[in-house]
Amino acid sequence: MGVSSGLVQTLTRLAQSGTGDGFFRTHVLDVIFYRFFPTVRDPVRTYVAKSITEALEKHRSSNAGPVKWSIIGHSLGTAVTHDTLHLMFASSPSADIPPLSVRNFSLHTYLACANVSRILSKGNEIPVYNSRVRPAMTPSRDAVMRYFLNAWNMFDPFTRPSRFEPSHSWLDAATQAARHSRFQDIKTTEIRQKNVHALEHYLENPAVHIPFFRATCDNMSIVSKAEQIKAQQTYRKAVIDAHLEGEAEELRQLIERHGGELQDLLSMGYSFHKMLETL
Repeated sequence: MGVSSGLVQTLTRLAQSGTGDGFFRTHVLDVIFYRFFPTVRDPVRTYVAKSITEALEKHRSSNAGPVKWSIIGHSLGTAVTHDTLHLMFASSPSADIPPLSVRNFSLHTYLACANVSRILSKGNEIPVYNSRVRPAMTPSRDAVMRYFLNAWNMFDPFTRPSRFEPSHSWLDAATQAARHSRFQDIKTTEIRQKNVHALEHYLENPAVHIPFFRATCDNMSIVSKAEQIKAQQTYRKAVIDAHLEGEAEELRQLIERHGGELQDLLSMGYSFHKMLETL
């Protein structure tokens, strides 16, 4: 399975740390099972693929023409979403994965919050920088969406090991030259609530939801500049009122003490969980 000695030591430490069934089962074992056990990973991908297909087909049954749809992935869900989309748009899909036509079902916008797809793709069959899950001016089998928004918070420990940060050449020439950026790496620095990793903490930030609305609607003026500034000012006031500067510093130090491997992700996750318990 390619499990490093460092990862084994981290798993042993976490299992013996008194985390109880909750954290170890829901935040450690689910990551390990998905990363290293195809008998777990493959059924998850199949379930998600079938759920997507059923929803799209239901919509298509009462609406003519191509379907315009978007998807949000969060944390481990970004790895599942990445792998599933890659397999669904393959020219020769597997027997268990329902295929999608790029012509009729290309994804419009993908918002990945706290993206861990890169670190969980290490050693598996779908490297993130070589997959179909990338944007293009004209979607194809090689780039199946129009917009890819990658939102991460500099104080979220789950986003730091092997962060997803493709080079500019990851996009084709036409997409690189697009007037409105088709890949947006959205770095946020605010802490509005103690659980900086929570999906709602990402979505409530105007730096995340405004680009998502604009991309999803294919309309950059759907949120005016004045409305954007007002939303940012309101959010900034809420951040200041939250008084979480001490938590930010604690998270910064936690991140600095760790590296970029899977065991670092799990170790930071445990420390972060303990921090939330004491707040």
